[in-house]
Amino acid sequence: MFFFLLHFLAIGQDKCNCEVIDTIRTTNAFTHFEKSKNELCQIYYLLEVFNLKIKERNYAEAENQIKSAINLYKKSNCKEPINVTLLSRLDQAYTFQSKFDESLEINISLRDYYESKKDSSKLVKSILQIAKIYDRMVLREQKLEKIEEAKILIPQLKNDEEKVLLYTRLAQLFLHEYEDTGDKKYLDTFESFCNETLRLSKIIPTPRKTQFLVNTRLASLHIHKEEWEAAKKYLYENLAKCLQEDLPELGINHQDLGEIFLRTNDLKSAKMHLDSSIFYHEKLGAIPQMMNGYKIQSEILEKMGDYQGAFAFSKKYNTFKDSLNDIDNISKIASLESKAAQAKSNLTISNLRRNQLFYLLLLALSLGALVIAYLFFRHKDLKNKKLILETEQRLNRARMNPHFFFNALASLQSFALNETDNMSIAENLSKFSYIMRETLENSYREYVTIHQEIDFLEEYLKLQVMRFPDKFNYQIQNLIENPDDVLMPSMIIQPFIENSIEHGFANIDYKGDLKITFKTVQNRTEIEIKDNGRGLNNQIEKSKPYISRAKQIVTDRIYLLNLKLKSDATFSIENDGQGKGVMVKIVLPVIY
Repeated sequence: MFFFLLHFLAIGQDKCNCEVIDTIRTTNAFTHFEKSKNELCQIYYLLEVFNLKIKERNYAEAENQIKSAINLYKKSNCKEPINVTLLSRLDQAYTFQSKFDESLEINISLRDYYESKKDSSKLVKSILQIAKIYDRMVLREQKLEKIEEAKILIPQLKNDEEKVLLYTRLAQLFLHEYEDTGDKKYLDTFESFCNETLRLSKIIPTPRKTQFLVNTRLASLHIHKEEWEAAKKYLYENLAKCLQEDLPELGINHQDLGEIFLRTNDLKSAKMHLDSSIFYHEKLGAIPQMMNGYKIQSEILEKMGDYQGAFAFSKKYNTFKDSLNDIDNISKIASLESKAAQAKSNLTISNLRRNQLFYLLLLALSLGALVIAYLFFRHKDLKNKKLILETEQRLNRARMNPHFFFNALASLQSFALNETDNMSIAENLSKFSYIMRETLENSYREYVTIHQEIDFLEEYLKLQVMRFPDKFNYQIQNLIENPDDVLMPSMIIQPFIENSIEHGFANIDYKGDLKITFKTVQNRTEIEIKDNGRGLNNQIEKSKPYISRAKQIVTDRIYLLNLKLKSDATFSIENDGQGKGVMVKIVLPVIY
């Protein structure tokens, strides 16, 4: 078949007439192609059916349709230059089914064809595709050889937009090499290509899908450097911009987030993202990504103590792995490798057979080691570990510090002992009960009106003033029209206000000033919380965990809001540039 493909690519480029080709702009081309007796039109019909089967994810039937088109083209006298298109579509069907040996044969032919036509861009793409196939076959030497070819050719391309896309693909191959070998030089090379894609993406307009790849590579870089927040920033940015049809992007970004939460021991969040990742990859039929998802989810469930679930995902992973590493398939790979080497290198048949034996032995040893390791750790867990269900859960509602309730009750007790005015005592008890009731109710509310939030903050601040008399003044300013109609997430402001009072105004020798402003700017709801306290750099050490917790609470709430509403809500916390204290700015979409 290899020599047929080379001959196939060499067919002439004369145009061939299709009697309906001039009518497709105004009529149903699919119907015309189906009814036509013209051989070229029948090929077009089979291409349309192929595209339909790919959309339906019926990849086996798509393969049959495109093979029929190739056979029909072979029998025809037509010289229409669609042969490369047909081969590319067949490679697409093979790739979706993880038929690496057949895909490799086609891509070697396409590489030779693009080289003969001096099409540098497509030549580099075909070389990187061959390297990717070698990567999945675990043929390292052949993969590295193709990577070096691509490294030389990419800088010579004139189109910077294409360079960005190709550098992201090249970077991914170096990342896989680092993951396989642990050699840091490959991670350094991966980082250099990530930085180059970032540089180019900032100076040229980058298509949305290409920017997804850039962000995904940058996130992978930060994951391997254990810079979790930086990695999550790029992944959340991708998810916020994903559309429903972006299945590959949704799958891989959820998978990377799941891995981050696993490594930071937030198992519930890790499982949630892996569930999403597996859903999208199974819907897409992406076998390598499905396998990786099964493997990570098995590890998560094992750590959570769900051994039955962990075993189920491990079994799924091993089922796919066994099918991809079948011995007969390895023999076919070695044969294809021999054909490629005969065409493009000085490798001999005997060298290829020695390589084959080496990889077979390596594969057998690796599989044996994996089985032994799995049995060992499973036995150890079943024998020695107690069933532990980790109930750590990220707050998805900003809630009040329980210390406030205790302190407020103590203040009310002291007030009652020293105050003879029963009406004042009753009034302050009423305020406290209102705050407590609203706090509990808000834990079940997703949104409140601006008016409700202002009423709540007024009562809350009055109690804080009672706790800390003469320590600070406050002002709540509303510049939003119809505050009873505009909504916002509940309990999103209070953590920052409490931080200003408890920590920002701690140990200051002047009276604190706290100002909360609600306003509408460019069809966005903006909330500013400004104090004149110690500032971020001068706050006492014990307050820092609280600041971090308040920040994480709002980060999680805004992330969930953006996912649900497809919005671009943000927040920032920084020292006030105009004087003392801290400025917190929360920007939300206008919600009715």
